[in-house]
Formats: sequence, structure tokens, C-alpha cells
Amino acid sequence: MLHRDRRVSGGVIFLLDAVSQGLHGRSERVSQSRSLSLRVPAPMILTRTSLVHGPPQLLELALTVWYDIKDKVKTAKDFWVQLPYTVCNDDEVAASPDSDDDCWNGQDRARYNPEVQKDGLLTK
Repeated sequence: MLHRDRRVSGGVIFLLDAVSQGLHGRSERVSQSRSLSLRVPAPMILTRTSLVHGPPQLLELALTVWYDIKDKVKTAKDFWVQLPYTVCNDDEVAASPDSDDDCWNGQDRARYNPEVQKDGLLTK
């Protein structure tokens, strides 16, 4: 679980780095078009090592986005974990046990064969 959280946080930091680099390039182009004396480096929201270089508003926005993404990922993870139980326990969604011949076995609407259950493919 901890490893997965690190991978997600690394992905979000990578995304924020890419966005901040895009903002950096955009603000530099604007300052070049106005005057060379107005060239100001764009603030960095996040780096891979720490939160640095930025006005408090950008830092607050980055943290808000971070927590929002974290909450949505957690909700999505819980959804996928609970989905099999929800489907199997819902009489309107799951087939009744006496209608095994009407199930999808990976190839056709028929009963599951032992060969199909081993690895999901027909063994030869």
C-alpha cells in the first residue's frame, strides 16, 4: 500500500512539474514580447525534492489540488475493490446459480470449462 501511494505521489509531482514548466515557458514568452527588462523567472510550484520557490497562492493551490487528487484516487480505489462484491451480491445484476449455461466463459455464453478456469485461456 505504501509503495503504491509513493508511486501515485510521484506521478502527481511529475504532473505538477510538467505543468509548472509549461507555465514557466509561457510567462517567459510573455515577458520577452513586452520587453527584455521585464523578464522575470516564473515561480516553481513543486520540485521532486520539496515545495519551493513560489508565492503562497500557488503553493496553496498546489496543495489543494494534491489533496483533491489523493481523495479521488482513494475513492476510485475503494470503488474497484468493492465492485466484485457489489455485483455478486446484487440479485438484479448477478445471474442466479441455476443459470450457469448463460454465463460468459471467456469465449462464449456457456458453462465454465476447467480448461478455461486455469489461466483464463484454453490450454492446448
